[in-house]
Amino acid sequence: MDFAWWHWLLLGVVLMGIELRLGALFVCWFGAGAWVVAGVLYAFPGATFGAQVFLWLTASMTLVWTWFQIFRR
Repeated sequence: MDFAWWHWLLLGVVLMGIELRLGALFVCWFGAGAWVVAGVLYAFPGATFGAQVFLWLTASMTLVWTWFQIFRR
């Protein structure tokens, strides 16, 4: 299964749409993580699917962690 950069861009849009319905400010970071992957894949299109998922999870968790660090203050 290969994902192109636009698949990740679309996933980010879908996740942001879900966030608009939920309003919890949690799903948006996973959407932003998908946009990070879309940007990386646009620049480096040869990444494997496993690397893409790893990057998405890493970017999403980093964004969530950063949000909670800022929110806690």
